[in-house]
Amino acid sequence: MLLRRPDSLGIYIHFPYCLQKCHYCDFYSVPLDGEAPIRAFLTGIEQEWQARFPDFECFSAVDSVFFGGGTSSLLPAWALRQMLDLFQERFSFSPDCEITLEGNPENLTEQYLEELAQIGITRINAGIQTFSERHLRTMNRFFDAARYADMLDILCRSPFRSRGVDLIYGFPGQTFDEFMTDLHRVATVGLEHLSVYSLTEEAGTGYATRVRDGSMPSPDEALQERVFETLPSVMSDYGYTLYEISNYAKPGFECRHNLRYWLYEPYMGLGPGAHGFDGRFRYGNVRNIDRWSAQPAAATKNEHEVEIDLPLNLFRLTIPFRPSWMKRILKENGSRRADDVQAFFEEEASLGHGFFVDDDLFQWNEVGRLQLDGIIERWVLNQKAK
Repeated sequence: MLLRRPDSLGIYIHFPYCLQKCHYCDFYSVPLDGEAPIRAFLTGIEQEWQARFPDFECFSAVDSVFFGGGTSSLLPAWALRQMLDLFQERFSFSPDCEITLEGNPENLTEQYLEELAQIGITRINAGIQTFSERHLRTMNRFFDAARYADMLDILCRSPFRSRGVDLIYGFPGQTFDEFMTDLHRVATVGLEHLSVYSLTEEAGTGYATRVRDGSMPSPDEALQERVFETLPSVMSDYGYTLYEISNYAKPGFECRHNLRYWLYEPYMGLGPGAHGFDGRFRYGNVRNIDRWSAQPAAATKNEHEVEIDLPLNLFRLTIPFRPSWMKRILKENGSRRADDVQAFFEEEASLGHGFFVDDDLFQWNEVGRLQLDGIIERWVLNQKAK
């Protein structure tokens, strides 16, 4: 899993439109009104693609494409096909290229999924979050019990190589048994991937505003801690392996875009609010559809701090890695402190702070997963002292 593909590239497309804004969401999104914004978005994507290509033309092939948002399932199949054709004008897609589309249950109809399969989408991720109408309505999210049940059945019968679902836990008033019922419902139907996130108060969201003014309570920390401690063993019983702090997959079905991001591999980010990494610089696009449309490639570039960023990424991943691999990546990215980074990991392992070493592999233990915040804090302080 940790073998890099130095000549390959990923592409991430941020479609910024939603039908309504969920209170907990801090991703950039605006309301969609008709088809005209979609056509304008496609024009902007083509302009940004042409402008960014020179920074990525050294790569020989694309092995992952990820349509996120927003609600990317609001994109008609013809629009998705238009973007895929655009990308393939300059790059070949690897034979096993993973093409993901995120969607909401209300949009993922049987006909739409059939159209997606026909244009080459290989992976679907559905944002269910919970089957509780009470919790979803509290968060300003669409819910129809029959539609959710029907969508899950359709998804399980669909021909995609990988099918996944997102869940959230920690809703105000949610009980442990309520969440476990949600989890059992999606973990027993044959899906290849499950993302399980804790509810958070992200600055600027409707939920954070309501917590601040007292109209809604903060997430239930006791519930979140109990779920977090319980998940790995429960998910293992269901046949899923934890490969990132909130993501579980059947063997061989880890999300390639997720791994590409956390393993410091290049990907082109397109669309308002998208981020990308060309192998030297990370960049972020403006979070405003009008400003992005006027200058699609006017991003903010930041030279990455590899000594800090790469270990932080590895902390979030729960897959084994070799120190020699980490040192090589650090040196390839211009780090002059590769030995210091390895020494930190070795010290953490020797003290029992979350890692153990087996056959020259650094691996997590359960203590490490539960003490992740402390490990990250020690790492940041370690680097500030350099």
